[in-house]
Amino acid sequence: MILLEDNFASIVKAIRTGRRIYDNIRKFIKDTMSSNSGEIWTLLFAPFLGLPTPLLPAHILWIKLITDGLPGLAFTAEPAESGIMSRAPRPPRESIFAHGMWQHILWVGLFVAAISIVAQTWAIGRKVAHW
Repeated sequence: MILLEDNFASIVKAIRTGRRIYDNIRKFIKDTMSSNSGEIWTLLFAPFLGLPTPLLPAHILWIKLITDGLPGLAFTAEPAESGIMSRAPRPPRESIFAHGMWQHILWVGLFVAAISIVAQTWAIGRKVAHW
């Protein structure tokens, strides 16, 4: 760390900003990977259940544009959590997926896939007319 001024409060401000940015990156990864894993599980399980492919490439593109772009921008403006400076520093080698993030991504993805497959099965069962 290089100090460009004699004010040591700059160190505290830099640490607070760094923690906020790191937390927001983790939030974005958690959100994005959860929705992406839902799509992957849906595309993987539907054919095994005898259903047609639920998402075409154009669908996936629209989902990516809507669910990744704007929320990603919103995470950049997310304020710091309260008590951000009172917690201990994270270990330098700690994975960004630590503290149960990968479990959350897995379970949310499976939940989204289940809802998607149930909705697809229901729609096929109703024999909805194609417009």
